[in-house]
Amino acid sequence: MPERVLIIGGGISGLSTAWYLAKAGVRSTIIERQDRPGGVIRTDRLEGCIAEAGPDSFLSAKPAARELAIELGLGDELIGSNDHKRATWIWRGGRLRRMPEGMTMMVPGKLGPMMSTSLLSWPGKIRAGLDLLRRPTRSERDRSVAEFVKDHYGQEVLDYIAEPMLAGVYGGDPDEMSVGAVLPMFLKWEAKYGSLTRAARAEVKGGQGPLFTTLRSGLGTLVDALVAKLRPDIIRGEVDRIEKGWRVRVSGEWIPADQIVVACRASGVLPDLFPAIPYNSARVIAIGYRRHEIGRDFEGFGFLVPGVERRTISAGTWVNNKFDFRAPEDKVLIRLFTNGGKADWRSEMKEKTRDHRGAALRTGVGLARLDAAISCWTSGHRKDHQRDDCGSARSASGRQCVHRHRHSGLHPHGQRDSSTDRAACARKPLITALRCKLPRESPPAGPFCSAVGMASRSSRRDIAASRNFR
Repeated sequence: MPERVLIIGGGISGLSTAWYLAKAGVRSTIIERQDRPGGVIRTDRLEGCIAEAGPDSFLSAKPAARELAIELGLGDELIGSNDHKRATWIWRGGRLRRMPEGMTMMVPGKLGPMMSTSLLSWPGKIRAGLDLLRRPTRSERDRSVAEFVKDHYGQEVLDYIAEPMLAGVYGGDPDEMSVGAVLPMFLKWEAKYGSLTRAARAEVKGGQGPLFTTLRSGLGTLVDALVAKLRPDIIRGEVDRIEKGWRVRVSGEWIPADQIVVACRASGVLPDLFPAIPYNSARVIAIGYRRHEIGRDFEGFGFLVPGVERRTISAGTWVNNKFDFRAPEDKVLIRLFTNGGKADWRSEMKEKTRDHRGAALRTGVGLARLDAAISCWTSGHRKDHQRDDCGSARSASGRQCVHRHRHSGLHPHGQRDSSTDRAACARKPLITALRCKLPRESPPAGPFCSAVGMASRSSRRDIAASRNFR
């Protein structure tokens, strides 16, 4: 009798796991609590504009998502970001100031732009330059990002470069985030070079193609293609208990399984093995403008607002600049991230996008919402979570238990990834699918763990979009 594989979670991790299992000749069933597959990936089309309600791209340096798209027949849909236009602006002192060229996160790769920028004061520049004097060092203590950045570059770089950039990716507080989990490459640089600036100049190479890749018709096309080709069996409901044997209780009904893949936040369904990773929320607002109403062009990919000056808006993307094919020639699309109400972001948007003559933009319309889908890896994360060879998170107390059950039918993955890193979510399913084919021992019967909900109430986003321009 063919084995039954249950995949808990119908996001990109779950769908791509089902895809690779199907290629290996194994049929699977997906359990999903939402009314649509795809998780945080969703593309809305508003009056000819392509508006991403979740992530808008994946890192080009990670090829797995590209390879999956090609397998699905979407190779012609792949497009890169317009890196010749790439620049980031930071809000400081009532105006947008350009981020120095050549930055790798908060690490400068070029000294000239760092010295000439108006983003930092001269005391701040001098303090940042002291990083060049550092000698190689290694620390086993899991430091916070804030402590690490201040140690290398000082408070001003933390406040006006590191914090807004990390908030744009993780939505978290640098005082709480683990540098080992969030910026592991920088720890390696610190141990090898001492100075992160010298490390960036030696290690970072330019001219390697576009930084981001997406699909011409939006990332939702990837989900649509997976669903169309797979025609997956999907059970709508919430997982509230898993027992050895294996069986899963979904909305009160038991479903037997030979293999279980946990492709969601593992702490939601395996709390005894996985301590919870905090998740942050953001509201995504897609605003459309008629080009003739703007009266100016925007430079770069967008802007960030540091926490020390943040009110409602934390970031904005000039979508037309970042990717082609996102809006008709007569329209401009801007994507904002905010936690505030409509009135708050409207007034602040006018302030931050006024032209040089002081004329503010008229407000467009378009609203989406992303709830608690951005993982925040806090200090101590490396101690509490260990990576296995496919990148899964395992609690220190449950590590042996997970290892013991992996080849007996339990395969947790997908819960570590930032919502912006869809490429990693495309690599792990292939490994998980191969593991599902391995010989395994029969697990003993009996209760394994219980949970309330496949994911917490706020773990996935609730989208509401307005459809018209003003």
